[in-house]
Amino acid sequence: MSTLEKEVYVLDRAYELRISAFTTPITPSSTYIKVYWNPKSGQDPLENGVRYHIYGKLASRNGTLPTFGDNLVQNLNNWSWLGHPIFPTSGYECDNCWNVPRSQFDYLPDGMYYFGVIEDSNDNQEMDDPDDRDGISSRSYYMNFHTLAPAIDSPANSSEVSGTVTVYASSKTNGIKDEDITRIVFQKYEDGSWADIYTDNTPEDGFSYTEDMTNVPDMTKRIIRVRAFAMDGTSATSSSITLIVRSDIKSDLVVYPSSISFNPSQPREGDVVNISAQVFNIGSATAYDVKVRFYLGDPQAGGTQIRSEQTITSIDVAGNGISSVNWNSIGGSHDIFVVADPLGDIPETNVSNNKAERNIEVNVPPTIPTSLTPVSGIHGGIVNVACSGSTDLNGDPIYYTILGYYDGTWHDLELNGDGIYNWDVSSIASQTGVDLKCNATDLTDSSAYFNPAGTLEIDTTPPTVENSSSSDVMSGDHVRRR
Repeated sequence: MSTLEKEVYVLDRAYELRISAFTTPITPSSTYIKVYWNPKSGQDPLENGVRYHIYGKLASRNGTLPTFGDNLVQNLNNWSWLGHPIFPTSGYECDNCWNVPRSQFDYLPDGMYYFGVIEDSNDNQEMDDPDDRDGISSRSYYMNFHTLAPAIDSPANSSEVSGTVTVYASSKTNGIKDEDITRIVFQKYEDGSWADIYTDNTPEDGFSYTEDMTNVPDMTKRIIRVRAFAMDGTSATSSSITLIVRSDIKSDLVVYPSSISFNPSQPREGDVVNISAQVFNIGSATAYDVKVRFYLGDPQAGGTQIRSEQTITSIDVAGNGISSVNWNSIGGSHDIFVVADPLGDIPETNVSNNKAERNIEVNVPPTIPTSLTPVSGIHGGIVNVACSGSTDLNGDPIYYTILGYYDGTWHDLELNGDGIYNWDVSSIASQTGVDLKCNATDLTDSSAYFNPAGTLEIDTTPPTVENSSSSDVMSGDHVRRR
């Protein structure tokens, strides 16, 4: 960690300030920050051997540091002195030095700070007291109060791995943010030394490194660690982990027909159906970045892919992961196929069980009827109505509903029947403009109504008898006498 030992402003009676720590650089493991100061020009601030008038504070100015030559004394009002005086007036553990508990700075972010030391002739512990300005001195130092040390999140130490392996790490910081880390380096221990294997110069939240270990000999021990670098050039290193590469340990991804589900399970044509599939790992190695594809029909026989490829981050041994897509359903009977690891990226002991299918019936309404009789004529008793001609794509039974129009409105004549209905119109007043229509249903969906052109006439007027001197003559519904 860099140290900028720059004397900002020193007067004749100022004291040279030198900063160090028990561990260099200053890190969270530093119990104390040890500050040394030395008198100049042979002057000693001791009064009777007691350092009553020496105080120190930590400062930053407007979030930035002054450039060389800034007059700390004359620009003191631009400075923010952090906290109360941090240096005691007794209890020294060495000549001309203080041990300052690092915990006093836990509330501060990492960065450049100034230690200011002052001869406080008034003993009022005020850094901006004009009477004290003849004893100010300051030096800057980069303070790393928190940790940069990353932690390897997965795989766990001593894991057995094979094929393509991804190592995931994160900063696991105590106060520092990931954006303060400017570079991440993954290293492996090989031939007695550490070697860089991957560098990320634009790290974001979380860090990862992927290595194809397919051709690494069986039982090879791969030792990996991660180093994080801050913008000032300081770095911290994670604990290392040991991975045991096993060429005979592989995943085995399985998709079962029963693990494919649909919601809704009995959709109608045009419904959005969520297709979900559980992918199981019955092998002996965790599978990472498992790709899953869904198809309408067998992909090896011209089936079309539904939506885009999905990814399951990882599937542990004896575990499972879930993937799903939404499908705009098409009427009819369909076989939905689900394929795990379609490109064979994951080493497996068995790839024949990566594909499964399940049928789904998407209901389609029956077709509109094609025949409805009668469509004309005068009727006064029983009218034989017949509706027919509908088909059902799903092969479901077809039922017919027949409606009649009279007295100015539509009336249900037969609901969900066989299409044959004997309509008794004897109780209906005589009228013209009587109409019929019908539709077909499979009890799930119904077709549109079939309403052919033409109207009926209902004549329910009782027959009349006319007197005649001769014989009776029948004429239609009337009897005339001659």
